[in-house]
Amino acid sequence: MGTVNRRCVLTTQTRTCPVCGSEFQNEYKRRGRPRDYCGDECRELNKLLSRVESYIEKVIDDRLERDDDGVVTEGSLAAASRLKSRLWAAGNQFNRAGRTTRAYRRRR
Repeated sequence: MGTVNRRCVLTTQTRTCPVCGSEFQNEYKRRGRPRDYCGDECRELNKLLSRVESYIEKVIDDRLERDDDGVVTEGSLAAASRLKSRLWAAGNQFNRAGRTTRAYRRRR
């Protein structure tokens, strides 16, 4: 059997990472799928965040207590509020990192 010599055209495209927002050059051949993320870290972070979102949704659905009419009880609302506060605090870490980066850029 002989080998088939196929020409592969290299295509370059500028894309934006959906996780961190940085632009990257996406080079791919005619075959295959172009990259969605700028690197392995962003791809893995996206997978982790998806798993966390699914888990939180499952926990909230399983743990919310409802009365006979299907209304969420006060105790469940308080627990959900505590979880929301913890997630909000974790999200603020991203804001703090962004402020540090902006302040560094202004000083230069």
